[in-house]
Amino acid sequence: MKSERNNTSLFNGLEYIELYRTINDKHKFYGTSDFQFGSVVYDGQFFDQVPLKYDLDADDLLLNVGYNYPYPILILIKSKVERFSLPGADFIQVPENIEELKEHGFYQILLENSLVSLLKKNFKKRFKRIRGSTLYYEFIQEGSFAIKYDGTYYEISNKQDVVRIWRISGTISMRIIIIH
Repeated sequence: MKSERNNTSLFNGLEYIELYRTINDKHKFYGTSDFQFGSVVYDGQFFDQVPLKYDLDADDLLLNVGYNYPYPILILIKSKVERFSLPGADFIQVPENIEELKEHGFYQILLENSLVSLLKKNFKKRFKRIRGSTLYYEFIQEGSFAIKYDGTYYEISNKQDVVRIWRISGTISMRIIIIH
């Protein structure tokens, strides 16, 4: 598998250096702190079954290229990542030029069809901890939500925001059930 990818644009990224020591399961990654086989559209090319990990603290997608390389873990260049998938979750890149949203970067796709997308911005808050003479960090999961409707993004924080979006767009008769 390695030989078929080592001359591709997928090996174009920055060296990853872990900055925060954790000693429990309160890590900064989506799902698990282990690399998972997923897929990514990177620099216009689709790559399947590649070892990925999503850092929610820095909003970076990491690629495990292996210890045969000078930098075994790369941070993929965010602007080149169009979308990616990890087991059970799909993500898209929301570029910085989208003024309607406070947060940019990777959003999880909770619902997607030709008309509307319900998106979740996953992130983790970092807390410094000291136990004896050991300094470590814990990360707590948080998130915010957005809707992409007819090419326009809207932040949502409650049910009234969803109703407001439908009124603005002139489609009050549309119904969405959000299960939280």
